[in-house]
Amino acid sequence: SSFLTTIAVFGPLSFLSGDLGTVLEVMPIVLLAALAASLIEAFWILPHHLKGPIAHAAGKKPGRFSRTFDGGFEYFREGVGKIADAAIYGRYVVLGLLIVALLGSVGYFAGGNIKMEAMPDMEGDVLEARLLMPQGTPLARTEQAVAQVVDALHRINADLGQPDGQDLVQAIQVRFNENLSAGESGPHVATIGIDLLTAEARDTSLDALIPLWRQEIGPIFGLINMTIQEPGFGPAGVPIEVRFQGGDLARMKLGAQDLVQYLNGYVGVFNVMDDLRPGKPQRQLSLSEGANVLGFTSQSVASQLRSGMLGDIVDSLQLGDQTVEITVSQSADERAAPDSLEHATLTSRSGQSVPLGVVTDMVEARDWAKITLVDGVRTVTVKADVDAGKANAGALVGDMQKNWLPGFEENYPDLKVEFLGQVAATAQTAASIGRGLGIGMLGVFLILSFQFRSYVEPLIVMVAIPLALIGSIWGHVLMGFDISMPSLIGAASLAGIVVNNSILLMQYINRYRHEGMAPQKAAGMASRARTRPIFISTTTTIAGMLPLLAETSAQAASIIPLVISLVFGLLVSTTLVLLALPSLYMVLDDIGATGFRKNQQ
Repeated sequence: SSFLTTIAVFGPLSFLSGDLGTVLEVMPIVLLAALAASLIEAFWILPHHLKGPIAHAAGKKPGRFSRTFDGGFEYFREGVGKIADAAIYGRYVVLGLLIVALLGSVGYFAGGNIKMEAMPDMEGDVLEARLLMPQGTPLARTEQAVAQVVDALHRINADLGQPDGQDLVQAIQVRFNENLSAGESGPHVATIGIDLLTAEARDTSLDALIPLWRQEIGPIFGLINMTIQEPGFGPAGVPIEVRFQGGDLARMKLGAQDLVQYLNGYVGVFNVMDDLRPGKPQRQLSLSEGANVLGFTSQSVASQLRSGMLGDIVDSLQLGDQTVEITVSQSADERAAPDSLEHATLTSRSGQSVPLGVVTDMVEARDWAKITLVDGVRTVTVKADVDAGKANAGALVGDMQKNWLPGFEENYPDLKVEFLGQVAATAQTAASIGRGLGIGMLGVFLILSFQFRSYVEPLIVMVAIPLALIGSIWGHVLMGFDISMPSLIGAASLAGIVVNNSILLMQYINRYRHEGMAPQKAAGMASRARTRPIFISTTTTIAGMLPLLAETSAQAASIIPLVISLVFGLLVSTTLVLLALPSLYMVLDDIGATGFRKNQQ
């Protein structure tokens, strides 16, 4: 039944939704594979391993160390039994204390005292500075801006000494025509990528390097935006991402600017940017009132301007087996001159040359560089990064929804607001974890109902699950970690682990009851009888995970919250199962819900 209950919990957790779920669902699959291998080992291989040592030890007297250890553990076991007897005597006080502890822990978390995040912040070894200049900026000006950024990086590298005299910056790569944050290409964008000394070998963190680099760069003339970040955000997505949808782009741009200004007021928020930006400067031409009289149409004007700018094929020459086309166009200097259109002339149908300014009305304008459509609706997205050491993305989004969103909806009633990014990804995956845990709990209840032939005793066994959640919550508080998706996976996994101890304890209580013991004595004796196996199995499991809990490498950052949930959940659950579960059994026995008659001995 222990194996089946574990499968019942881990199985549904192998089908999580969302990008985060795709990453996290691997963990339950690996745990199920390891559990299946351990089952084969326990039934088929371990008996053969123990056959010889048991026969050899049967004829030997226990050694001095063994006798001392057994005596000490017997004293410890009797102490646990006495505490369990006291808990049984004051069982209603114990029940009240457990309810207070559970509600207090959940309330402490729900009150925002423990922050929620998608994934733990992991220190990387690569940074990118992404420059966005106005569209139409020549490449030479972008190169000057890149040189300013690179020079600042060289100065920082010289100032920040690293262990063993190593350079903080190992390599620099400049890529023009690329800016993934802006989603644009052209001579006005560039990306500077740097490879840093590994996180374990350097003394400078990314959170310290990014603001220092930005400060050293200083102002860049004409710069629209510069983001300094790691190349990607991982499966959790952008920390803060807000989407506006509507029909008026000008109104959406105003709303985006309001949000950008609001986000910049938060401590720890940086790289704030929206994706609606002006495009290249344009000159829009329309026919003047007298153009039709002179025989000009929009098509004829556009055709002549195109021929002048891009050229037109006027003739071709046959040179051997090759045809050479002759194209006539304006010179490069004429095309590049800002006033070239003002001096341009057009030819009417009668062959008369007419200045372009007579035929058309010219207006200088600047349309949007890119218009994004989502489901056919115009969309503007504002994104921002968050320094995990100074702020929490989930808490910031919650504050925005409470303090910023009502006023924004009042000022812009025509715009639809949607929060995406880590908040949406976390909510989607957390909901699937909750569904999986609910299905798992139902499976555990059904399995235990068949085993105990009761609908009440499975509930006693499953009390260990919320007790384990108490340990998981306070474990994160003691270790100084936020609760993340790996934490929830660890907490959900506890449901399949901690019930095993409760199953064994409940079996022994029922065995002693069937042998004729009084309920109080049966509950106390069961606690004593199962202290050693429960204690050994729990301590070996915790000891196996302690090296991961003490790991300081960047690669282990994503797994430590899961280990915290397991270690502290097992520790608290095991303690409370041995001491509190017998008292809870007696509470149910007092109301006649255990299936034994009051006078049954």
